[in-house]
Amino acid sequence: MKPATRSLQSRAVCQSKIQKPVLSEGRTDPKSKILLGAHMSIGGGVHMAIQRACSVGCTTMQIFVKNNMQWLARPLTRREIGAFLNHSQRHELLSIFAHAN
Repeated sequence: MKPATRSLQSRAVCQSKIQKPVLSEGRTDPKSKILLGAHMSIGGGVHMAIQRACSVGCTTMQIFVKNNMQWLARPLTRREIGAFLNHSQRHELLSIFAHAN
């Protein structure tokens, strides 16, 4: 087999293994295992970042843990932590990252 032919066959096999997201109502299927995300604002509460990420079809998100213009940040309250952990859309995200600065 010629090297060029082998290369074309390898490429076809690799492309057939690529999982593509299944879109439904503008959202990415979390089962697709493709991580698609962005930095999300925590304005209005850290739990709001989950809603924002899901509304644009993200499967992952990153949040800043504090304002980068300040040294100190107010600790999250138990209520804020609970709202984040119990958010109804949290299961739609495959991973969540915190950007500590």
